[in-house]
Amino acid sequence: MGDAMCSRQDYGSCLGAKWTPYSIENGDAVVGSAAQFDNDLPVACGSQCDAKSDSPCATSSCSQCDGQQVAGANTPVTRRYNMGTKQAANLQFLYETFSVPDRITVTYEGDEIFDSGCVGTEGERTTPIGFDGNSMEVRVDVEPNCDGTTSTAWYFTLPCVDGPPTTPPQPNTTSPIPSTTSGDCRNRQCSEYKCLDDTRAHCGPSGYLLSFGYKYCNSFIDHTNLFTSAGKRFFECVRPKLMEYMEGYLDSAGDSVNCDDLKLKAFDSHIPIFRDCDYCDMIFLNAPQFLYVVAGELATEPLAGKEACDLMAMCPRPLLRACSMGSQCLLILFVLPRATHFVVE
Repeated sequence: MGDAMCSRQDYGSCLGAKWTPYSIENGDAVVGSAAQFDNDLPVACGSQCDAKSDSPCATSSCSQCDGQQVAGANTPVTRRYNMGTKQAANLQFLYETFSVPDRITVTYEGDEIFDSGCVGTEGERTTPIGFDGNSMEVRVDVEPNCDGTTSTAWYFTLPCVDGPPTTPPQPNTTSPIPSTTSGDCRNRQCSEYKCLDDTRAHCGPSGYLLSFGYKYCNSFIDHTNLFTSAGKRFFECVRPKLMEYMEGYLDSAGDSVNCDDLKLKAFDSHIPIFRDCDYCDMIFLNAPQFLYVVAGELATEPLAGKEACDLMAMCPRPLLRACSMGSQCLLILFVLPRATHFVVE
């Protein structure tokens, strides 16, 4: 019905329709008469990404292009961008899927203008994209673990239209991060962990920087919508402090990095950093969310389990208060058996 209503309308327009509710019984018999009121039903004819804010078809799922990096892990992502124009060429779309294959596609008016394929890039890549039509919307979809894997990481950057097309840069397909100093790794969000491992620590996939820091930094970003404002402030506080600590550790270690010692010292740094970032206040209303993100690590990494016990000792009252709220007690129920385990050892 929507296609028929939109067949003679401009792409991106919004129609208003009325519908009247009836009472239905057994799916095939109308009981009683129609209701004495109508409901408004907006019908979107094509993308509404560039609709005016007061349009009944306007969507909140579309954001203005800002040129910022989007990073994630195992959660599929769809992002819609208002590009501010209906025509552009030679925009340098940048993406990285590291060693575990993911698939990233870019579409415009339902047509694919880029498809990475199911690939582990093992380095940043850029590709020129363009569009020309009736809409200002560009959509980016990420299909993580497209090859059946279970643990991945990726990021992409969609550039905005700031002026005439420029000469495309040469894509970097050989070295994921060419920098050689920790200073060059800063301001990369979660990718800073990988940069530090690639350029300085060289501990590989089983080392702290990749197996814990990089992995859970992306996981928290993936699930940031689950947390309260206090939870979001906590992670924004913790992330730069953890990176500052790691950079200081690597500076002091020089060329002789002991990966086991790095991991031990990194976990030791968590407690004072968490305390400085008001962990005890945060956990009261965010215990289930926090557990959801880190449960896998608590179950497999002894140092993480020990840290959970230390956090309980640091914040007994907030955790007990959280427990009184029902489902949030899951955190304590999960950690207590591990606390007993560590006491016995």
